[in-house]
Amino acid sequence: MSWVISVGGQKGGTGKSTIARGLAVEAVRHGSLVILADMDLAQQSSLRWAARRKIAGVLPRIDVRVLGTVGGIEQLKRLCNLLVIDTPGRIDKDTVRLAGTSDLLVICTGTNADELEPAVLLARELKAAGIEASHLAIALNKVVDERHEREARAYLSKAGLEALPVALRFHPMTQDIGNDGRAVTETRFKAVAEPAKNFFECIVTALGKAHQQEVAQEGDHVAAKDQGRDR
Repeated sequence: MSWVISVGGQKGGTGKSTIARGLAVEAVRHGSLVILADMDLAQQSSLRWAARRKIAGVLPRIDVRVLGTVGGIEQLKRLCNLLVIDTPGRIDKDTVRLAGTSDLLVICTGTNADELEPAVLLARELKAAGIEASHLAIALNKVVDERHEREARAYLSKAGLEALPVALRFHPMTQDIGNDGRAVTETRFKAVAEPAKNFFECIVTALGKAHQQEVAQEGDHVAAKDQGRDR
């Protein structure tokens, strides 16, 4: 079985590529066959990151491919256990379709209003379009301290939303980590790498919960059908 996790947001600069790359690296480290799909055809930042990683000899190697359309997802799914999609820094007509095709859509946001407001709007739009809440995960990224994280969580709570329990913290030591193709979890500083690993584990946990919810709903649907036949 192949899983699809898309990493997106309402605007650029929220750290989508950082999260997509880290997720891909950690999944490969845990034995998954992973493809990281770069949907930003203009910047191709993840594709360029993989090229720097190869030149620097950083292991494990990450299979990064260009994904031009949502329709290409099914083909890539057949080639891996986990497809991680690094989406463009914009929302368009394919966003709902992408969310519907993904097992989990991670909505990235920082802790300021300029990023939180669009994240809330996107989550509401997707829910209104029929995307189950269990298939959406809000990820707090670039968090500088506990106060900012606390205030951001309070903002989301007022909007009826909840972020993943672990945030991805900003640290100056990771500012240039992508220059040689490493992911945020690959810094030599354990005090930075370990919390980052916990953050990605939260995304995997959210994926598992989304799957459990889907299985439960399918079971309820089958039960309802059986009851209808018995009447």
